[in-house]
Amino acid sequence: MDGNILFSGPMIRAILEGRKTQTRRLATSPLAKRKPGDKLWIRERTMVDRVEGNKLWGTYVADGAPTGEVIIPLRIKRPTAGFCMSMGCFKGAHRLEIALKRVWIEPLQAISEEDCIAEGADKAPMVMGNDYLSPPESFKAGYRALWDSLHSVPKDSWDANPDVVALEFERIA
Repeated sequence: MDGNILFSGPMIRAILEGRKTQTRRLATSPLAKRKPGDKLWIRERTMVDRVEGNKLWGTYVADGAPTGEVIIPLRIKRPTAGFCMSMGCFKGAHRLEIALKRVWIEPLQAISEEDCIAEGADKAPMVMGNDYLSPPESFKAGYRALWDSLHSVPKDSWDANPDVVALEFERIA
């Protein structure tokens, strides 16, 4: 594997369901240097259920699936039962891998409705000002809400329209 990438629980579920085939990250991310053909293993939140010696058994937080038996690398501080690896599992405990098909840089707001669907976004109502009536729901509105929930720094917000690296991928494991 050429590297790793962290995904949230809802995005892990979208990958597992086959609904997510793209991701966008700030253009300043190291992922901007990736190329088509690169393979990445996916880091995801993992809860440690049991530890025996240098082995652990856990649960993937996104869907409750068991990790099976995992060897704890020497460089990792031995976790205890109930410990959640919030920045994602280590390589030996990963279950998902992707291969990059296409990589490009664009302003965040250049994303199309189709790309929002490929991002795994859900539809969300677009609220206009104080108007309680919303126009039809859109995936772009859902993606905007998702983006802003993950990027609380004003310069990285949807309204700031930062440049992003868009990664189109296929799941390979």
